[in-house]
Amino acid sequence: MTDHDHRHHDDDALFAASLAPTLRVASWIVVVWFPLFAILFFGVLPILGLDLSRFGDPAVTLPFFATYPVLIRLLFVGNIVTIVAAGVVLLGVAWGGRARAPQRSLLAALLGSVGWFLYLLGEIADATAYVWLPFTYTSATPSATLSATTAAETAFVTMQTFGRSAHTFGYVALGLAFMLLTGVLRTLSLRRRWLTTTGTVVALAGTALGAVELFVVSQRGDAGASGVVFSALFVAFGLGLVGWHIGILRELRK
Repeated sequence: MTDHDHRHHDDDALFAASLAPTLRVASWIVVVWFPLFAILFFGVLPILGLDLSRFGDPAVTLPFFATYPVLIRLLFVGNIVTIVAAGVVLLGVAWGGRARAPQRSLLAALLGSVGWFLYLLGEIADATAYVWLPFTYTSATPSATLSATTAAETAFVTMQTFGRSAHTFGYVALGLAFMLLTGVLRTLSLRRRWLTTTGTVVALAGTALGAVELFVVSQRGDAGASGVVFSALFVAFGLGLVGWHIGILRELRK
């Protein structure tokens, strides 16, 4: 390899060597966890008896998760760890693109940070609703059962509403961030077609998720057709993320 080839290779490198170990671990977390989450949420929970079309109904959800507390804790711990990992990778990619497209890389980093932070807030709110409230729902003394149940159901709806709002704007911010990152990656190399394609899927699905959540699910609820559309977009968003992080792992092998 000539000196010119070395310089071209260095210019085309997406990550600094010092970031590689961290980004590799973070990418693997995303790649492994989302398929596992999908199996648990869309497969195991219905098998155990949870009606996903009534997931927002505290009278259904709170007793269920009180019966299976370990499962819901696993889901939310996995989600929170994965959100942090995905945020680290996004910032690493934005940092790698700063030399060629500094303004777009910076804006992508800002929008991505806001998006994953909002999504994290939403997960924390959901964790309160689905992890802590089921315990209070079932642990009240008989004389206080009615008031405790009412209070738990009210708190559940409040936390779920807050979590849904945080997720909604998080999806939009992430969709915009991935649109920008896809443009940045195109300026770096045409050989990164896998990353640009999967990044486009994440961008479109994230933006659509935010729109559906804001204008459809929040108005009509998540039962029926709106729930099916949202679930399909969520799966597309997740698969796009998995594919994108697989592309990152391929980059790290170069």
